[in-house]
Amino acid sequence: MTDAKILIIQDEHSSAKHLEERLIALGYTVCASVSSAPEAIEKAAEMHPDLALIDLGLLRDADSVAEQLSADIPVIFLTDGSEGDLLQCAEAPHPFGYVLKPYEEQQLHLNIQTALSMHKQIKKAQTDRVRDGKKINELQHQTQRMETILESLSDGVIAVDENGDYLTFNSSAKRIVGTYIPGTDLNRRSEEYGLFFPDRVTLFPSADLPLARAIHGESSDDVEIFVRNPNVPEGTYISISGRPLPPDESGAKGGVIVFRDISTEKETDAKLEQAIGELSDQTKIMETVLKNINNGVVLSDATNRILFMNASAKRILGIESDTDIPDIPVNERSETYGIFYADGKTRVPTDYLPLVRAVKGEKTEERTLFFRNEQNADGTYVRIRGIPVLNSDRTMVKAGLAILRDFTEHEKMKERLAQIDGEPHDHIPFIEPASDSDNNGHRAKADSPDVTGNTEIAEKQEQIIEDLREELQLM
Repeated sequence: MTDAKILIIQDEHSSAKHLEERLIALGYTVCASVSSAPEAIEKAAEMHPDLALIDLGLLRDADSVAEQLSADIPVIFLTDGSEGDLLQCAEAPHPFGYVLKPYEEQQLHLNIQTALSMHKQIKKAQTDRVRDGKKINELQHQTQRMETILESLSDGVIAVDENGDYLTFNSSAKRIVGTYIPGTDLNRRSEEYGLFFPDRVTLFPSADLPLARAIHGESSDDVEIFVRNPNVPEGTYISISGRPLPPDESGAKGGVIVFRDISTEKETDAKLEQAIGELSDQTKIMETVLKNINNGVVLSDATNRILFMNASAKRILGIESDTDIPDIPVNERSETYGIFYADGKTRVPTDYLPLVRAVKGEKTEERTLFFRNEQNADGTYVRIRGIPVLNSDRTMVKAGLAILRDFTEHEKMKERLAQIDGEPHDHIPFIEPASDSDNNGHRAKADSPDVTGNTEIAEKQEQIIEDLREELQLM
């Protein structure tokens, strides 16, 4: 670095001038020549020299100046070798070299180059130390953050090196397995920790544990193991996933496992399975009941899609019992199924169908409608009512339910009764019962065939009418 900028510090002008000429001849640049400590500090801050030459014999407080400058630039002392100079050199802080006067150009050049090289290496080492220190601090912070994260996890985390020695064993892992046994032989970990197959009896082979497999480069997912040991006497089920650790700079490998307690999940699953079984049994019973009752049952969802229709409902609507529920748009159902009011002539509009009204949240009382279509040419009178099915908090309609009852026989009896009540007396073979005596006061003979026969006919007619009325009242 022959083009380095040199700062000369001495208070004797002629010596400073001579030194400047020698430096320029060697190819250096003299950025300033000063004779006092304050000037030296000021020029150093202004000119940023690469090196400072300080004459110990001519400048008072040379060591003080050197101490302030040596933090940023290398310093070489010029000395004549006197006892005072030697003592001052010994006390001077961090000098990069000494040049004895009278000095030769090559000696001066060599010292300057050596000082510049040493200073460059020192600065590089200082920079590397700062950089390395930052890296170390970053790694320490990352390690602390990772430890904090691992300790905050509810899942257990265990990491080992290629020899099975623990690198990480977080607190959740200790809590779940109940213990931490350092230095455990990798081939005996099932025995030491009490690791079994889910049957709770068969010991899990240590060589097949997810951690052992991870060390050998194998991954595993959701391996179910039962843990039972003196610290976990009741035992607990865990689910383990393992992964190999990538090799470090030396090529060493390892493995890591993450596991969680699934005992509560298994208990919940068992209860859910039992509930599903019970619900399935109840559903089968309900289906059997619905299939065999005389009343028709039709269920639709909140979009008016038919979800269920029992055999009686299919019979009433004229649908074959062994066929699937036809997917008929709601606005076509009245026409397709032939749904009329009780007069058998006026078709019921879609919005007035009890099932449609139930889906809208309206509960309808039982009313009589008449169903007539191609499959049911004679028609059927049906008593039908709609019931909305609400959610648990009764704020929303989930479905609609319609209950249908075949009322045809009842209506026929009503028509028959109306016919009987409305027939003229001359069309009814009815004779008033005879009195005990005739108009002439003669007592009628008890064995008269005409009188007794007409009486029996009249009584039978009255009984038929009474029976019809009672039956209608019971329906």
